[in-house]
Amino acid sequence: MIGIAFIKKCILNNISVIAICRQGSLNNSKLPNHKLIAKYYIDGNTFDNIVITESCDALFHFAWIGSHKSERNDITVQKTNIKLTIDAVELAKRTGCKKFVGAGSQAEFGFHDEIINEQTDATPEIAYGVIKLSASLLSKQLCDYYNIQYCWVRIFSVYGTMDNSQSMISQTIDKFLDDEMVVFSSGRQYWNYLFEDDAGEAFFRILNYDNVNGLYCLADSQNRTLREYIELIAKEFNQPKFEFSNYDARGFRVDGKLLSEAINFVPQISFQQGIKKVIDYKRGLLDEKD
Repeated sequence: MIGIAFIKKCILNNISVIAICRQGSLNNSKLPNHKLIAKYYIDGNTFDNIVITESCDALFHFAWIGSHKSERNDITVQKTNIKLTIDAVELAKRTGCKKFVGAGSQAEFGFHDEIINEQTDATPEIAYGVIKLSASLLSKQLCDYYNIQYCWVRIFSVYGTMDNSQSMISQTIDKFLDDEMVVFSSGRQYWNYLFEDDAGEAFFRILNYDNVNGLYCLADSQNRTLREYIELIAKEFNQPKFEFSNYDARGFRVDGKLLSEAINFVPQISFQQGIKKVIDYKRGLLDEKD
């Protein structure tokens, strides 16, 4: 989702992109067909056999095996991403890249009561977060060795038309569209949602700003309770059926100012605007490639 949003930003700015795709991935159909995009395919979980003769400026590593909820605590699946990330740095070296940007995750932090920022201790609680953290540390060491500029972006919750069907937002909208009853937690926990186009814009700015080095958090500028997000979604429907339980789930608050200030980034799509786009897409009124 974020990688495709980033590629679209590059195309709009007349920047050529080499997109490395996994053979047979369902997401391949979401990638635009454009003269500025050269597509390479890997059959497996390595970049070792990719031969790129062009010299490149930067490598953005969005690929991850086992990102769906059902596989996030499967260490056998997750551990393959260590080699995949190291292979990505090696590919950056082979193609002459000056910059390596890795897509990290909020899962590297685990849950904290205080507002999360780049100085917060990383205490991941699931295999997905542990391996993301490990991949970030190892790729930094290799980038330092090769003298490649290193940037690791811990991404908080991103939603949009390309969101997976198991996310809270996707499931909520789908059930509201089907007029089904939805029961949530208490909704008192805080969360943070950023629209996919804004995430793509942030990574595009990382490409173009030379001062971006090290670890950053990518999030919307506003933290809200989950109840607030859900009620904003509900406003787009005619009397949707839902209720909040007494169960208090864990949440988080995040401060993403360090990255925002480094790249002069201000999210442009409000949650209400983004949700309308997602609902229109699910109703068939908006093409995913638009």
